[in-house]
Amino acid sequence: MATLRDTGRAYLKLVVRGDGDYAEADALVARLAWPGERVLLMPEATDRESLRARSFEVAEAARARSFRFSSRLHLELWGGRRGT
Repeated sequence: MATLRDTGRAYLKLVVRGDGDYAEADALVARLAWPGERVLLMPEATDRESLRARSFEVAEAARARSFRFSSRLHLELWGGRRGT
């Protein structure tokens, strides 16, 4: 992981749902010494409704940690449907 981190181009994308996940994300980022500006928090969701319900909380958690927030565009566009 250090090799990826040290390229300056790799991002750590973490899917989170609640407080336990934030604590685990914080510990992982600290253990890896990963730069916060290259950490993305993404809400766990399998449908648009869950995504919308969790996005604000996850965005606020990301902002509080100086991480980035990433939504799940595929869920917004296509819902939980699998591609053909």
